[in-house]
Amino acid sequence: MLESGIPMDKFPLLTINSNNFYGYVDRKNSKGQRLVNIAINSENKYTVAKTVCHEFRHVEQFYYGWLKQKGNYSIWLDEEIDTCISYREEPWEIDAFYFEDIYFENLPKEILLDICSP
Repeated sequence: MLESGIPMDKFPLLTINSNNFYGYVDRKNSKGQRLVNIAINSENKYTVAKTVCHEFRHVEQFYYGWLKQKGNYSIWLDEEIDTCISYREEPWEIDAFYFEDIYFENLPKEILLDICSP
């Protein structure tokens, strides 16, 4: 697996909101700033936290250039990926699902207690 972590001085502006998607990352540029919008369609705290962890991994993938979008094509680690593969077979999704659990398990204890409380 690839290393993780974005230096804080390079960290993009981040917004999280609700949308019709389960979760996705939208990268935009405004006044030279990196903006990342994570949209989540859930009010369940556990689902929201897991989705943010998953989508944050995509932020890292774009930041480090592991994942690139060129028109209708996706490029993963400098290799063009067939667009006909299923969502769960996309290498960036395999990577994001793997790190989603690691990031979730490493959330501060106070956040985990709040997420897991009834």
